[in-house]
Amino acid sequence: MSIVLRALTEDRPKPSIELAGESWDLDEQLEILLSWLKEYPDYNFGEHNWVADIGFEKRNGTDVAGYTVCVELMKLLSGKDITLWLSEY
Repeated sequence: MSIVLRALTEDRPKPSIELAGESWDLDEQLEILLSWLKEYPDYNFGEHNWVADIGFEKRNGTDVAGYTVCVELMKLLSGKDITLWLSEY
């Protein structure tokens, strides 16, 4: 799965933005999302609530798959009222 940025609406799907191609690595996806938000700081998300939906696979060869979401990414998402959805596959 890629990263999908999409508006949450009740009546019909709104356009979405797909990032990260076929990457399943969460660290890589978070970095791509951060880079995109920094590259397009004035992107108009409109009046709808948006989500960044990220599907990822657990790291292989580790007992505990810990990940870090950096404060900069959290601030950018929060500042644009974007909810982060993380789904482990």
